[in-house]
Amino acid sequence: MDTFYHILIYHGETIAQWIKAGYQDLPEYENFKQLLQAPVGDATEILQNRFPMPRYIVTEAGGSQVNPLQSIIFCFHFFLNLGSISPLQS
Repeated sequence: MDTFYHILIYHGETIAQWIKAGYQDLPEYENFKQLLQAPVGDATEILQNRFPMPRYIVTEAGGSQVNPLQSIIFCFHFFLNLGSISPLQS
C-alpha cells in the first residue's frame, strides 16, 4: 500500500505462515519467492525517487507494525460512510 507517506507491504496470515515455514527458500517454490520479491522491488524504486522519503513498513497479520494499515483503512471506511450518517442518529 502506497499512501505517499507510507509504503507498507502486508502479508496476510497464510502468506506469513508460509514465510515462517521457509517455503520461499525451497527450489520448488521459486514462484512464491518471486511473488514476495515483487513488491519489495517496487517499494525500493519508490523509495529512491520520492521526496520526502516515505516510511517503509513490512508487516504481517497480527504484527506490531500493522497499526498504520489499520488506521488508514479505518479513516477510509469512516469517510466513505460519512455521507450516510444522519445528524439525528445516535
